[in-house]
Amino acid sequence: AVFHNGFEKSRRFNVLKDRNTFILNISNAEPSDSATYYCSVAYYTDIALADWTVLVLKETPSSHFAILQHPVSDPVELGGDTTLQCSVLTDTSAGEHSVYWFRHGSGESHPGIIYTHGNRSDQCKSSSETDSSTQSCVYKLPKRNLSLSDAGTYYCAVLMCGEIILGNGTKLDFVAAVFHNGFEKSRRFNVLKDRNTFILNISNAEPSDSATYYCSVAYYTDIALADWTVLVLKGSPTRLSAVLQHPVSDPVELGGDTTLQCSVLTDTSAGEHSVYWFRHGSGESHPGIIYTHGNRSDQCKSSSETDSSTQSCVYKLPKRNLSLSDAGTYYCAVLMCGEIIFGNGTKLDFVERSVLEPTLVVLVVSNIISLAVVLLQCRKHNSHHK
Repeated sequence: AVFHNGFEKSRRFNVLKDRNTFILNISNAEPSDSATYYCSVAYYTDIALADWTVLVLKETPSSHFAILQHPVSDPVELGGDTTLQCSVLTDTSAGEHSVYWFRHGSGESHPGIIYTHGNRSDQCKSSSETDSSTQSCVYKLPKRNLSLSDAGTYYCAVLMCGEIILGNGTKLDFVAAVFHNGFEKSRRFNVLKDRNTFILNISNAEPSDSATYYCSVAYYTDIALADWTVLVLKGSPTRLSAVLQHPVSDPVELGGDTTLQCSVLTDTSAGEHSVYWFRHGSGESHPGIIYTHGNRSDQCKSSSETDSSTQSCVYKLPKRNLSLSDAGTYYCAVLMCGEIIFGNGTKLDFVERSVLEPTLVVLVVSNIISLAVVLLQCRKHNSHHK
């Protein structure tokens, strides 16, 4: 074990390791060793508090007391709730004490008092040891419907016998959302995290916010589309709401089949529309039209919401017996009211098979067997002539 801050000069402190447990051993303990000892776990640049032990020795120079602030156990989310906790260990003969909570927010010059527990003894319990004169007092600060203004470091301060001591502090941070492409300048967009769900909140929505919003999941360098939501607001500048192309769900193989899909969300009063499919192959200067659905309304269904005037139309493009010439990006384009809008495109790539085709394996094996039979016949024939 490596000791720091003067402890390397003392031989009374030693660390023992027992499997996954580390034990701090103090020999010839002195009253000045009375303190709160923290055990922290470091993983690369992250350091987390694992456990702690409060040590109070008899004949401590003063009415010793220790303050311990517990870290927030669960992730803190905007709009959610949490409870901050402070433990105070004192002598039972130390008399009354008062507990104050301070918050130091980002950019503030000093912490500001936000709450006091006053002189309370009903939150204290004496130690279970028969010869112990210590008691543990637990104070909680509930926080409800959290907002960004609640972020900061919260300090628990204890006033006793004319002495005030601050705890180590509990940091309250939120899952931060980073916006790009001009959205960082708008305060109308906000992301809330609820367990494993991320919620995009748009305040004071405007007609220009009408769009398809995608939720994607990133894992290292891989990014996958998880879900999407189409937002249509009344008074939008165009009646065409959204054109969404779904990615191919299964791996595409040469000689196999697949179906490309395009969803169009429109107003029911928008009239007829036409859907075209374009393919942009590798090395081609521009996409070329390959198919049109014409004016079709039998593939549309109205929204299930009673007060909704929108309908969803789904168009499919089946592809059979695929070859390398089918590779490329397929675009779904919608023509309505003299306006044409392209979808986001669906890329069609092929998976290189790492194993031999069953048919090829059968042919190779049958040829080997045939060759072996011919050689055997030739050897028999030669031996017969001898």
